[in-house]
Amino acid sequence: MLSIWQGGERFPQEENAKSAENKTLKSDLKRLKDELGESNEELVRLRGQEQENIALNQRLARFEEKMDEVVTEKVEQKEAEIKEIFDTKVNNFREREMQLQKQLDQANEQIIQLKSSHDNTQAKLIGHGEKNDEETAAKLAELDIVVMDLERASAKIVELEGENEVLKNEVQAARDERGSDERIAEYERRYAEQEGEISKLIKQIESLRQSASQSENVTSSRKANFESTLSEKEKEIQELKSQLRERKDYIQIKNELEILKSVEFANELDEAQKTNGVNGDTKPGSLEKLLMLKNRKMENELTNLKLTLQQVNTDLVKAQEEFSKAQSELTDQKSLTKKLEEDLSNVNARRSVSSITDPLSTESRPSSPFLNSSNDNSIIPILTSQRDRFRQRNFELEEEVRGLNERISDLGGELESLREDNVKLYEKIQYISSYRNDGPSKRNVNTVINVDNTYSRNDNVADRYSSMYEENLNPFQAYKKKEESRRYNSLNPVERTTLNIARHVLANKNGRYFLIAYSFLLHFIVLITLYKLSQWQDCELYVPSGLQD
Repeated sequence: MLSIWQGGERFPQEENAKSAENKTLKSDLKRLKDELGESNEELVRLRGQEQENIALNQRLARFEEKMDEVVTEKVEQKEAEIKEIFDTKVNNFREREMQLQKQLDQANEQIIQLKSSHDNTQAKLIGHGEKNDEETAAKLAELDIVVMDLERASAKIVELEGENEVLKNEVQAARDERGSDERIAEYERRYAEQEGEISKLIKQIESLRQSASQSENVTSSRKANFESTLSEKEKEIQELKSQLRERKDYIQIKNELEILKSVEFANELDEAQKTNGVNGDTKPGSLEKLLMLKNRKMENELTNLKLTLQQVNTDLVKAQEEFSKAQSELTDQKSLTKKLEEDLSNVNARRSVSSITDPLSTESRPSSPFLNSSNDNSIIPILTSQRDRFRQRNFELEEEVRGLNERISDLGGELESLREDNVKLYEKIQYISSYRNDGPSKRNVNTVINVDNTYSRNDNVADRYSSMYEENLNPFQAYKKKEESRRYNSLNPVERTTLNIARHVLANKNGRYFLIAYSFLLHFIVLITLYKLSQWQDCELYVPSGLQD
């Protein structure tokens, strides 16, 4: 009866749980509908914003076009201004060069003086350091001796105190036992001697402590003096190093200029030295003179190569014309030879037939060149020799054409290399011009070069090489490499290790496949886990409370 009553009580509980669950589901459904409405409103608002963004993008494109036009106008104006500034700076180049030479000489003298003072300072610091180390070692040895004496004295004091205690105990025991007076006097005398020795040892310990403290004070004061002197010397060294860093560019620029002269203008330097030796001047020419010499030399070579190329082209045209004529003559000769051979074969055939039918007709007929065997035998060698001559001539013409084609290809390669050399030379001239634009330089009066007048003679050549130079020029790549190296050096070791591992993995084909497979597998596991978790939560949500109990 009790179990039936309990079963009857459970049904209202389940109904209450279901009704509560239905209420929660209805409230969730209402909340979801509200969220859906809000999402639709948000979607409409986002679509309006998207249209506004499209209109703004169109307006931005129009503004960018206008800005490009304005920028082009400004660039043209700026180019004109830069050209004027360049013309003015070319006149001041000579003064700037002389000033930089003077500054370079002064900097070299200062660097020599700073190096000598730096060496002297380092020698003094090394001497002070060695002296300080020797004195410190001596003081430490003295302190070790004092400490050892102090330890021995302390041990002896402890030992004497123990003996005093023993003697006191013995004296007390002797008094208690009422021993002889002599024994008591002996004990008292020994006690007094030990007390005196203890007092002496205490005085020695105090004196040793005082001497140790004095030596420590002296050592600390000398150490402070040496540290202050060392800090001053380090400050001086830092100042000297900063001055060296400030004046480092002059030597670098001079070395680069000398290297550029020695590498790129070796022949021009030899020629300039020869001409200067003849004139009695041993100073080498300036960079502008060397550039002009090399440019003039390359222009002469280019002119010679152009003339040679024109001559070769004319020879090739003539050879092709002769070859075409020879081919036409050869075809004509072949056709004539073929026709002659056919006629000869026909004549021989008719002769054989006529000899069979009428053996006596040959005596009555007049002699003809085609019917005479002696004439046939004389014509055939002539024709074969003529054919051989034509074949030999054709072979010679083919060899000449082949040689001319090879020469044309060689000249084309030389012309291409010469064009590349001219582009490099134009690049170096642009570098010198940009260096000249930075301010007045150190040229002599006799070495003034008017670059505009030089290039005004052949503007088309300059424009062609400038366009080729601008096509090959790519400053963004160099800037990108410098920026990558700077960022890589600024990383910490952990980041560098991670970056190297990532590069190694991504550079390898199998590593990339493994990374992709690992990513897919990891995402698959995460999705499966989330799916199982959502199913478990749904099951837990929809289980009635009675069943959960």
